[in-house]
Amino acid sequence: MDIFAFSNFLKEKIIARIQNVPFVIDEDEQRVGISRIAFAYDNVELIKVLKERGACLISGKLDKLEVLETQLNELTMKRKELTRPVTAFITFETQEAYERASLYWTKDCPEAIYELVEPADKNMLGDALYFSQANEPSNILWENLKTTDRQILCKEIGAWLLIIIFLCAMFTLFAFL
Repeated sequence: MDIFAFSNFLKEKIIARIQNVPFVIDEDEQRVGISRIAFAYDNVELIKVLKERGACLISGKLDKLEVLETQLNELTMKRKELTRPVTAFITFETQEAYERASLYWTKDCPEAIYELVEPADKNMLGDALYFSQANEPSNILWENLKTTDRQILCKEIGAWLLIIIFLCAMFTLFAFL
C-alpha cells in the first residue's frame, strides 16, 4: 500500500470512528473531517549516516566515505523498514473533530465513551492508537521520534545525577577554600 492510499485509509477509519462519539464542544458542528496527515518514518539510522557523510564531505575526510557509502547501501536495502510510518501528525478541520478524537483515543477514555464502540475499534492495523496534542512542527526533533519514554527517563536521571555531582563538588570546593 502506498503512503497516499494509507493516508486516505487512515482518514476514512478515524472519521468513521469519531462519528459515534458524542459532541464535546458544539452540537451544531457536524463536520468531523481531517484536512491533512503527515507521517514521520523509522529512518533514524539513515539520517545519522547521511549527516556523517555530509560532515565528511565538508571537512574533506574522504577516506571515511567508502565505509559510509557501504552503510548507506545496506540501509537502502531495508526500504520497507525505512518507509514505515511510526507517527502520524493529523490536522483536523474543526476543533470539535479534534476534541472527539482526543476524547476517544486517550489512554484514560471515559467509560461512557468507550461503551459506544467496540474495543477493537481503538486499534488500527493491530496496534492501539493514542492521540495527544502535538508540539509546533518547528519544535519537533524529527530524528528523536523513535525514542521511547523509558530512554528519555534514563537520560533525564543521568543528567540530574551529573548536576547533583557537579553542585556537590562546587559546594565542597567553595566550602573548604
